Amino acid sequence: MPQILSCRHVLESCEAVQDARIGSGIADFLSACKAAGLPAYHLFVTGKTPELIDVPFEEYIERDNALLMLQSDRLQKLSN
Repeated sequence: MPQILSCRHVLESCEAVQDARIGSGIADFLSACKAAGLPAYHLFVTGKTPELIDVPFEEYIERDNALLMLQSDRLQKLSN
């Protein structure tokens, strides 16, 4: 069954953008959250680190841009 293209799917598990997750550092963030037993998606979108510390505002905005980039990359691959 095809997976719905949600922000969470693209951030956490979409194989089509795995290289982009690795290149952006998101894969490391996801691994750290998994190792700590924490909800990666929630921490990512609420601006927390795997240590539950607030990220600076600029990094919070960079996360938003990174998620948009992943979604854009995935949509581009769907159209090819």
